[in-house]
Amino acid sequence: MKGVKSVRRAYFADELVKVIDRVTAEREPHKRLFGLVAIITGARARELTQLTKADVVEVSAANGEAGYLCLDINDAGDKTIKNAASACLVPLTDGTMGFSLEEFRKWVDALPSSDSLVFGMSRDTASQWFNREVLPQALPDRTGDLVLHSLRHTMATLFKQAGVAESLAGDVLGHSGQGITFGLYGKAKAVDKMAQGLAQALLG
Repeated sequence: MKGVKSVRRAYFADELVKVIDRVTAEREPHKRLFGLVAIITGARARELTQLTKADVVEVSAANGEAGYLCLDINDAGDKTIKNAASACLVPLTDGTMGFSLEEFRKWVDALPSSDSLVFGMSRDTASQWFNREVLPQALPDRTGDLVLHSLRHTMATLFKQAGVAESLAGDVLGHSGQGITFGLYGKAKAVDKMAQGLAQALLG
């Protein structure tokens, strides 16, 4: 509703560590990878659970060196996004918060077809797993203002603490849309900047 502020908050550093520990201990790989990708991107549950193999794309680096593996968050086909600004490319950051790019790449490569769902779960299933299994085990004394969506608030907070420009953080989180960024810099340079911003926020 208009004018109503979100009651959700970002995870504190010690809380996030416990959540990461629980997610990395998850035995089912599709759930573990979903949780880790949610942590390192701040993407919405709907955006992640709609991703198909075809939405995991390689984007070349502007300097011609090795490129980036990115999530192409879009509303093609039957997919839906919150609004036009939510469509974005999000580069994945290797070696942070328990996430292994090699493991994720192998998982995606093994999917049977281009329209296979990356995580094989609906938004409700993914949210229930996180909110009803991960959180109670990781943070048994948590308050009601911590849910899966709180990871999005956490990513925004990490960007701010790391001094990442608000416009760049908005590009990654799908707040501002990337049309202007891509128009000014081109896809490769824009993804370079987003990857640098994510590394700054996640790796310090």
